[in-house]
Amino acid sequence: MNKIEAVIFDMDGVIVDSSWYWIEVLSNIIKDHGDTITDQDKNNITGCSDDYELEILSHYIKKNKEELRQIRTDYINDHPIQYDHHIKPGIYELLNYLKEKGILISLASSSPLKDIHRMIKELHLEEYFKVIMSGELVKKAKPDSQIYLDTVRLLNIPKENILVVEDSIYGIQSAMNAGLEVLVLKTPEYDFDNQIYHIFDTHFDIIKEIAKINKYR
Repeated sequence: MNKIEAVIFDMDGVIVDSSWYWIEVLSNIIKDHGDTITDQDKNNITGCSDDYELEILSHYIKKNKEELRQIRTDYINDHPIQYDHHIKPGIYELLNYLKEKGILISLASSSPLKDIHRMIKELHLEEYFKVIMSGELVKKAKPDSQIYLDTVRLLNIPKENILVVEDSIYGIQSAMNAGLEVLVLKTPEYDFDNQIYHIFDTHFDIIKEIAKINKYR
């Protein structure tokens, strides 16, 4: 691995422990409309795009896309997640470590831009991110590579000098499709194969990995 000059983070499940929230949102909306979400659809929600969430809702609620979007928006407005209550342990330490070492930090998330900016504001992370990319800003969401390719282009750093931190299969596939090295943050939602992926239990372990790659003392 070449020297790391930039790290790109996913948001849900990496910076904040919020993957459960999106499962809860769709589960409760479907329940309010007299049905029960399947375990398979619950598994498919983690890390998925905005449009795919609406597609899942359409399996249970016979309304058009914009009506479903409004139903989901109304539920989120009535039951907003408090991001500052769900910070992933070690994320501040990792971000500060990268900043101290002069490593650029970016964010590439499938979440809507307004949710990304609200998370950044609530967690006081405004000083860290050089590039912020949302699934709303690309034509094809994760697992397509576009969101990562666009982030790399804006960073203007060679791919071989960039690491990605992801936690979902969609995000991992997206980054790998873009030709990027991925560090997988372990989560309860997935049981990844250690023989295939570089898996880390915590952000503190990722600090150690970057120190090893860049030969920091």
